[in-house]
Amino acid sequence: MRFLNWRNRVKVFLQLLKMRILSVFKGSGKKDKYKKNIGFKVFIGIVVAYAALCFVGMFGFYFMQLAENFVEQEVGFAYFSMVAVVMVAIGFVTTVFAAQSQIFEAKDNDLLTAMPIPPRYILLTRVITLLIVELAESLVLGIEAMLIYKIFAPVPVGGAIMMVVEIIGLNMITASISAIFGLVLAAITNRMRRKNIVKTIATIGMSVLFFFLISEMESRINSMLSMDGVFIEMDEAMKKEMLPLFYFGKAAAEGDFKSFIIFMLMAVAVFVMMIFLLSPFFLKITSTNKGGVRKKYRPEKNVEREVKKALLYKERRRFFTNASYMLNTAIGLIVFFVAGVAVLIFREKVFDSIITMSYLKNHIGAYVLLISLFFCAINVISAPSISLEGENLWICKAMPVEPFDILMAKVKNHIYICMPIVIFFGIAANIALPISPAIRAAVVIIPALSVVLMGLLGVICNLHMPKFDWADESIAVKQSMAVIATMGIGFSIVIGAAVLYGLLRFIPYADYLYTFLMTGMFALAISFTYRYLRKGGSQRFTEL
Repeated sequence: MRFLNWRNRVKVFLQLLKMRILSVFKGSGKKDKYKKNIGFKVFIGIVVAYAALCFVGMFGFYFMQLAENFVEQEVGFAYFSMVAVVMVAIGFVTTVFAAQSQIFEAKDNDLLTAMPIPPRYILLTRVITLLIVELAESLVLGIEAMLIYKIFAPVPVGGAIMMVVEIIGLNMITASISAIFGLVLAAITNRMRRKNIVKTIATIGMSVLFFFLISEMESRINSMLSMDGVFIEMDEAMKKEMLPLFYFGKAAAEGDFKSFIIFMLMAVAVFVMMIFLLSPFFLKITSTNKGGVRKKYRPEKNVEREVKKALLYKERRRFFTNASYMLNTAIGLIVFFVAGVAVLIFREKVFDSIITMSYLKNHIGAYVLLISLFFCAINVISAPSISLEGENLWICKAMPVEPFDILMAKVKNHIYICMPIVIFFGIAANIALPISPAIRAAVVIIPALSVVLMGLLGVICNLHMPKFDWADESIAVKQSMAVIATMGIGFSIVIGAAVLYGLLRFIPYADYLYTFLMTGMFALAISFTYRYLRKGGSQRFTEL
């Protein structure tokens, strides 16, 4: 591009950015009579609003505690510094899994690198796309944090405006970290035989390390406050140890323009350095021969499977060979397993931490049940399963197989993967925690029914909200309305279960009645969704 002047270079860059954003955010190219329906649009709006409300609610209580503590100690800037830590952590989670696939393993890398386009232009457009995806949730968290802080102390108008701009700078730092992690993963797995297994283990390991550093940072901020509430000079301490966070909090809490300028310069410097440092590696990674390790030929018998088993095998193979699919749709299973082991090993500490909350002391079983339902709601393996067929959807439709069998294979894949770990957690809770007999059964049975229902709901939502024209599989998983809708319905179930328990807890034999009603409602919901999938769902699949 040496022959192009700066204006033409800008045009090329903007065109690249436009193409990338459209490839990530555009919906299905097919015209859909369901999407033209006003009722369908209203439903989507309600689901998105509800998902945003649940997202906000998860952090509201935490921000409330932080604000009360730090305002009382007269260190409001430390509150906003902690908010920045939370935003970095959440942003990292939502982008690190996509950084490798969307930046270094995108399908159009070979085409773009063969053109006279500087690698840093390609890299920059990919990172900006990650930044945009991350920006929406960061703005929601930032606005929520400001509103909660305003309950305890005034927020300067200038500070509020500066914080909105600072969030963009904070996302630049987070996107840079995610891009670096993505490069490391791509370099590790580029020529490996079992790259998906290695990718999954490496991603989880680096995520654990990252969150360990984040938690250490949080602990360090808290340790700067004395145990008896006496104010400690935090200005100098945070300047020495957490310089960017200090300036972020100072500008937001006090409207300090100097701190704002310093933080933004730091953020831009980190972003620019990342682009220039990663550009040579980007070209090297994308141009590397990915032939992998040569496999020796071993004669094997052709395994014949019954049709339904073959369909289930296909779904299971897709799940376990796609790290992005696994980590974005089944993160709740990791939490379930870790929680189950922790409950068995550290039962006394877990019990003590629960009873310290007085309002949960007599309702431990219900609390464990609601936690189980929440983590069932974030396991959405079946929700993007139809979208992942992509351009190969016609093969499924052309096979001499009933559409219902194809759809049920996706449901069964969700059930068979989730069910063992969910039951393990229920049994562990029964062994370790003092729960009433009725709730003991509910902790195992109701989450198991929730797994079945979520599997059915995921496929139904994906039938009505498919996304086939993705450029990368992670887009079909992370940016699918079907995934959002399924999670939204799952969160509604959790809230409904909590409200029902609250209404029944003062009635005699409340635990038995609650278990009976919840089991009955789940059974009815499963029956209804199963019948719909057999008739209306199968017809809908043939029309895709």
